Amino acid sequence: MTEPHTQSASSARLSVSIVLHRGNLGHLRATLLGVRAAVQSALADTRIYLIDQSLDQAYSEASRRVCDDTLQAANVAYDYLELAENAGYGAGHNVTLERELGRYHLILNPDVELPPTWLTDAIDFLDANQQVVLYATRGMNDRGDEEHLAKRYPSVWVLLLRAFGPAWLKKRFRKQLDHYELRDLPSEPALHDVPLLSGCCLIARTEVLRRG
Repeated sequence: MTEPHTQSASSARLSVSIVLHRGNLGHLRATLLGVRAAVQSALADTRIYLIDQSLDQAYSEASRRVCDDTLQAANVAYDYLELAENAGYGAGHNVTLERELGRYHLILNPDVELPPTWLTDAIDFLDANQQVVLYATRGMNDRGDEEHLAKRYPSVWVLLLRAFGPAWLKKRFRKQLDHYELRDLPSEPALHDVPLLSGCCLIARTEVLRRG
C-alpha cells in the first residue's frame, strides 16, 4: 500500500502507468524492455508507475524482481504501487492521477511491446498538433495479424452477438461485426479520427486526463 500524494506539476515530458494483475511475467519483461529502450534513447525524464492490484504476495515479489532487472538495473526510475484492493483496470490507472505526471501520460497494458520509435513519434505528433488530445496505435498480435483495437460505437445487438453469439451466428452477421471493428479502415499506415480507442496503449495530454 502507498500513502496518498497530491497532484503536482512535473518537468517530465512523459509518464507511464501499467496496471498489473497476475499476468504473464515474460510479457511484462518484454513490455518493460520496450519502454526502457524508449526512455534511454530519447525520454530520459520519463516517470514510470507500476500499479499492482494482484493481492498476491508471491506475484508481487516476482513482478518487483522483473522491474528491478529491467528498469532499476538500467537506472530507469520507477514507482511500484502495491494496492490493497482491486477496483478494476481504469481505477488502477486513475491512482496515478494523484501523483506527479509528465506533460503526456501513456496508459499501457503489461503485455504490449512498443515499436522502438513509437513513443517519441507519438509525442512529436502531439507536440505538433495541439488540437489532438488522445493518440493510439494499431496493434498486431504475435502472428502479425491486426487486432482491430479501435471501434465504432456498438449497437446492443453487436454487444450481445460478440458476448454470447455462436460461431455460425457471428459468421452470418459478419458485416455488422466488421463495421463495429472498423475493418473498413485502409490498411496502409495513416492517421484516422476514430470514435473509440483501446485502453491497452493510449497516450494523452495529462491536463485533459485530469479534467476527465
